[in-house]
Amino acid sequence: MSVVNNNSKAATISLTLTDEPITRRGVDMLNNLINTYTKLNIENNNRVADSTIAFINNRLIVVSDELNGIEKQIQNFKQENKLTDISTQAQLLVANTNDYVKNLAVQQTQLEIAIALENYLKDDKSNKRVVPTNLSIQTDPNFSSLLNTYNELQLERERQAAFNTENNPSVQNLDAQIARIRADLINNIALIKKNLVITINNIKTNISAFDSQISQVPATERQYLEYSRQQTIKQEIYIFLLKQREQTEIGKTANLAP
Repeated sequence: MSVVNNNSKAATISLTLTDEPITRRGVDMLNNLINTYTKLNIENNNRVADSTIAFINNRLIVVSDELNGIEKQIQNFKQENKLTDISTQAQLLVANTNDYVKNLAVQQTQLEIAIALENYLKDDKSNKRVVPTNLSIQTDPNFSSLLNTYNELQLERERQAAFNTENNPSVQNLDAQIARIRADLINNIALIKKNLVITINNIKTNISAFDSQISQVPATERQYLEYSRQQTIKQEIYIFLLKQREQTEIGKTANLAP
């Protein structure tokens, strides 16, 4: 059997297997080899997708509880204060700040994901697991590339560890590479968090520009506006996470397509 890379710039190789006594057997062996490789590749992609879906589901549980809590607070507040509607002025303030609030929700979501991802990487129990990807954190391409390389090394280590001991040079070499990339990822996330905090503070500054107008609204409506703002933020975060999960699930389904 021979393996030849005909073009170093192409992601393909040529496999040739010579089986002179039984040609069909050679064909079957090559087909089986290719099918096994394809199956393994699908399994690896699905491992990363499953990790991402599980990560998002955990965040959805937290956000759902927070959203339900805020909605109950709003309901109780309206009942206690016999508030059936808000004034035109308050409605206008909601409309004027709505875009800022939604943008704030997106940035806060990304910050929460970055923090959770950082904790995931720092957790010793996670050191032998693939990292969730496709979480739509606004980063440079280098970060996504690092994540992909990290997961590829984790999967390769898992394959090596199945046939070798922890002290095997191949396994130890992979451990060293994984540790270096993990450190790089954590450093990258620190910068991402810093930039997100700056963006969030700028958005909050824009929102606070409406505070003087909000102060003119009756106290009851002011409190209701704050509850409403928090509700909008949590709703946007929840919707954002649902979309991310759906995209990941669609990608997983595509992995299974013939």
